[in-house]
Amino acid sequence: MLTQAIPRAVLSVLLAACTVREVPGDSTTTGTIPDPSTSTTTPTTTLPTNTTTTTATPTSGTPEPDTTTAQDSLDFVLKLDGPPEDGIECDGFKQLHPECPPGQKCTPDGDSAHTHCVAIVDDPKGLYEPCTLTGDGWSGHDDCDLGMLCWNFDNEGHGTCIGFLDCPDGLCSCVDPAATPSLCQECLFGYCLPPCDPFVQDCPNSGLCIPVNNGSNGFTCTPDASGDAGQVNDPCEFVNGCDPGLYCISADAASSACAKDSQTCCQPFCDLAFNVPCPNPDQQCLQWFDPRTPIPPGLENVGICAIPP
Repeated sequence: MLTQAIPRAVLSVLLAACTVREVPGDSTTTGTIPDPSTSTTTPTTTLPTNTTTTTATPTSGTPEPDTTTAQDSLDFVLKLDGPPEDGIECDGFKQLHPECPPGQKCTPDGDSAHTHCVAIVDDPKGLYEPCTLTGDGWSGHDDCDLGMLCWNFDNEGHGTCIGFLDCPDGLCSCVDPAATPSLCQECLFGYCLPPCDPFVQDCPNSGLCIPVNNGSNGFTCTPDASGDAGQVNDPCEFVNGCDPGLYCISADAASSACAKDSQTCCQPFCDLAFNVPCPNPDQQCLQWFDPRTPIPPGLENVGICAIPP
């Protein structure tokens, strides 16, 4: 099957306000769980150069879950039959006008540090339409149209088309202005993560709706890497290692009911507008965002079940 767990060494970073930043994990600050950035995602942003990989630092001294997502993993087991992967090399940041022969697109070639040209299939799928892999997970062989990638796919290779970042002059943008620009630091391409509702959990293919940059850049869809685990109070190793509607936070901040000796565990998002009890008696619904910082519109009532200060 396709393994979609992420090694800790791979960090996704956001492109916002012309700055390259890693995606921080949950913090355990008093009164609020996250410590979001005050910056906001803009439709266009400058392509970074000479970036280096850094490690997220906890704000409270407690261990954090991995802040990367499962789709970033390059360790795919399933090998699907498909066209040969020996296309022409291309600039992965020129997506709408690729350096490829007519009828081809620029897409990953085996991992995030290589790109190549592949043929666009007849009658390709459009943005956010269902898609199917026709090659390995990061071969770029799929039935999505120009400037798109089949993302959040299941074990059968069925996913959803999302857009690549298009950066023809070093200024990156997404076709969907509501999408979150994302780029891992060693990547030769970037992609545009679609927005979602953490209460509705409206991601396709049973994906998760989780915060980007602790929510300061909204919430986005990512694959569910929880497997048979990921329930309330279960330990979690990855930020997408919990079931839909739950998130991986520090066990010290979460509840005494977390699995014994676990450093992080899964807890549910909650709606501050409704007085719905949290699953553990030592918890309250705490505001996800620091009220002193700008809160993305529509997410003012997002909370997380955790131990009150």
